[in-house]
Amino acid sequence: MLSERAINNPHATIAETLADVQLMSSREVERAIGLKALTLFDMAGRGEFPRPIVVLRDKAGRPRKRVWRATEVREWIEARANER
Repeated sequence: MLSERAINNPHATIAETLADVQLMSSREVERAIGLKALTLFDMAGRGEFPRPIVVLRDKAGRPRKRVWRATEVREWIEARANER
C-alpha cells in the first residue's frame, strides 16, 4: 500500500512512489509465518492467505519467482491474532 505522501503528490517520481512498497520473498514469508511456501501457495489458492505477485515466469509461462506485499502479510498476521 502506498503512503498518503506518495498518493497525494502528483509530482512524485516513480522511485519516491515505490519507496513505500515493500515486498517479501517466499523465504521471508516462510520465516515470518512459520509455514512452508507450498502450504502458503495452497492457502492462497483457497483464499486463506494473500495471493503472491508473480514477478518472473519461465519460458513455458510458469511462475518462477513470487513475492508478497509486506502490508498484506502483516494484515493477515494481525487478523489471525485478533481471532484469538
